[in-house]
Amino acid sequence: MLNHIVKLDCIRIIRNVNLNKFKKKNILILGSNGLLGSYILATLSLSNKLLNLKCNIDCYSFNKPRGIAKDIIQSDTRVNFFKKDLNKIQNRSFFKKKYNYIFHCATYAQPSLWMKKINSTINLNINILKILLDLSKKDNSKLMFFSSVDVYGIKRYKKQITENLSTENSVFNFRSAYGKSKKIGEALCKFYRKKFGLNIFVVRPAHTYGPGLSLKDKRAMSEFMKKGIKDKIIKLKDDGKAIKTYGYISDITEMFLNIIQSGKTMTYNTVGKDFYSIKNIATLIGKNLNVKVKKGVKRKKDLHIGSDASKVKISSKKYCLEFKKKEFIDINTGIKNTINWNLGYLNR
Repeated sequence: MLNHIVKLDCIRIIRNVNLNKFKKKNILILGSNGLLGSYILATLSLSNKLLNLKCNIDCYSFNKPRGIAKDIIQSDTRVNFFKKDLNKIQNRSFFKKKYNYIFHCATYAQPSLWMKKINSTINLNINILKILLDLSKKDNSKLMFFSSVDVYGIKRYKKQITENLSTENSVFNFRSAYGKSKKIGEALCKFYRKKFGLNIFVVRPAHTYGPGLSLKDKRAMSEFMKKGIKDKIIKLKDDGKAIKTYGYISDITEMFLNIIQSGKTMTYNTVGKDFYSIKNIATLIGKNLNVKVKKGVKRKKDLHIGSDASKVKISSKKYCLEFKKKEFIDINTGIKNTINWNLGYLNR
């Protein structure tokens, strides 16, 4: 049974997206245990119940169902879950069913993970994507590749970054394999879309958060929540001045589902509308948990792991104009929902 916060989020998405094109369709989700994949799954599954969509959803993940995905598997007979080492998929013949929609959101987004699993990271973003593109070509499926704002590299920009900014000359550091592999994946998508006239879409999420964001995630927001809940104090590792673009999961999922159905172009920044420093986020989490936030020291540049795209502001104006999106979940509500979901999950 879906958590009540997740259910309300999904109902909000259903109200904002016309999901009729998914009716009686076959859908493939790679990475269904993750935050992004699980909310796509939750929204479509709830639509089966509320809208009688009758869509069939096949989910693949490295691990057995957990969190939101586990709740859904237990209640929707139209959802099939497969535990599979995705890196061992050799070619498109692995998938026996014809799919109408493919969501490739399987990845290692945490720097601490992809640094340890660099070969798997590159394989997922390039070779497995190539297999899915071949599958899309064979069945004329609509495919969405989940890229990242990390493709913009480590250079700082004074203005908000839009999709019009070329990534051809993006500057990367020696630890940026994640962003580089996403960039190559985007190039593959562009080739298949242009060469074969396929409905291929690329989305570039930034820092997405909400119910389903695991406290085991090593990135800042999860670490702050974990420390606040378990240690009753939040300690910043540095001065917290780095600026990030945040997006609440229901807003971002709404974008994914609209784009794959009727996007006019290939590439979209799928981010929220507001920008916050790490210190701001820590303060908001501390306020919600009623715990103190302890300041850190100024960070040395060479201590940063991965791309530095987090220090620039990403714009979703293109999407908002095309799909007439004006309202976003505010950061206070989003953080409160994320904390409450985690507290409920820990107490189960």
